[in-house]
Amino acid sequence: MKKALVVAVILLSGCSVKPIQYDLTGNYSGKPITVQKNIPTISVSDFTYEPHRNISQYMTSGFGCLLCNADGSHQAFVYQQPVKNIIQSEVKIAFKEISAGKNSEKCTLTGQIHAVGWDSINGDTTVDLTYILKIQDSAEYVKRIRGVYDAGIFEMQKVDKFWAKPTRKTVQELVWDNDFLNIVNKKCI
Repeated sequence: MKKALVVAVILLSGCSVKPIQYDLTGNYSGKPITVQKNIPTISVSDFTYEPHRNISQYMTSGFGCLLCNADGSHQAFVYQQPVKNIIQSEVKIAFKEISAGKNSEKCTLTGQIHAVGWDSINGDTTVDLTYILKIQDSAEYVKRIRGVYDAGIFEMQKVDKFWAKPTRKTVQELVWDNDFLNIVNKKCI
């Protein structure tokens, strides 16, 4: 199994001929995100991606292999779209699923993506990002969350929706944070 993962990484990594087309549509068929309180519809935009200097805006990092560096500076998957658009799209899909109530014109959720990586040893996917809730131009809430999706031993994930599960884990943690909920429900309505 591990050899198959290594072969898959080589084929889908920077050595591949054609970059992967990621599915940015609003479809997700997995486990829904649970919320404790209603969340108004918040604008999600202006994500940035700040990977290691050896990783381009279209690449993710590789973790867990002999050739990988501990800082995630080894290239893994190459996409046709910028990685920031992929993660931002997955956050929008998640918030569209859990939002209830009117649109908040005052509040915007942005994100600073630190790492997006795939562990070639066990198949886990990781999204490490800092969420920033802005009310008008003021940053009212900042939290760094690392979402790790622990893939099953024989689980096959769709490469065109590879980052949905770890991104949704970060959104789940965000919407369970009482500080975030209090600010959103007091200042964004």
